[in-house]
Amino acid sequence: MSLDRSEIFLNYVESFNKRIEALHRAEEYFRQSSIIEAVSIPTNKLGKFLDRKIEEFNNTITQIDRDFLDGLNPDLAHREDYSSARKEIRREFGVQRAELFGLIYRVIDDMIEKRSKIDKNYHEDLAAIESKFMDGKIDQTEYINTILGDF
Repeated sequence: MSLDRSEIFLNYVESFNKRIEALHRAEEYFRQSSIIEAVSIPTNKLGKFLDRKIEEFNNTITQIDRDFLDGLNPDLAHREDYSSARKEIRREFGVQRAELFGLIYRVIDDMIEKRSKIDKNYHEDLAAIESKFMDGKIDQTEYINTILGDF
């Protein structure tokens, strides 16, 4: 039994919208879980952690795309047209994935840069407080309260 073109189109649109929703959920999960976990990871181990998160995200995106492509209705007028349409959709997914990962790497770079600035500012502030203490500008109680106040 052959589906008419409008039903095929509506099924495609519904599947495509589900794919977009799944991509948004995956991206949001990646973003939130990465930020939450990255806070507790030392800067020198952040690269390996982010590589693992990106690999996990890439696998999720690949599965979403695979599920979408597998769900397309093969009962179209010509199998060749269907095959070429799948190839074109895969090519477009590749382009979109590259753009998405470009954005993700920019977010990661921003996270690393912000964390480095925070670490640098903290160490500069700590050095300034220690210098004031060593120079006798603040007493031991104020020094301890200032240091412990940061924790």
